[in-house]
Amino acid sequence: MAYNRRLFLIKVIKIQEIVINEKRRGCFQKFIYENRIAGEFNVSYSTFNNYLAINARKELSELEKQFAQNNDAELSEDSQK
Repeated sequence: MAYNRRLFLIKVIKIQEIVINEKRRGCFQKFIYENRIAGEFNVSYSTFNNYLAINARKELSELEKQFAQNNDAELSEDSQK
């Protein structure tokens, strides 16, 4: 399991990019999993398929926006003290 949500989403994006690049070459999803994903990321085939269904880029951008807003709020609180 990932350390936090941000690192989890980065891992999912890496897996999705590998799949996209390999599918362009004409490889099947099962082949990609067995030869590229299973050894490097140590996830099951069902987890691999679940990762492909996640819109990780959108979630990561929303998470970063939320983090930036929280930091801005903390900075404004500190400057008011």
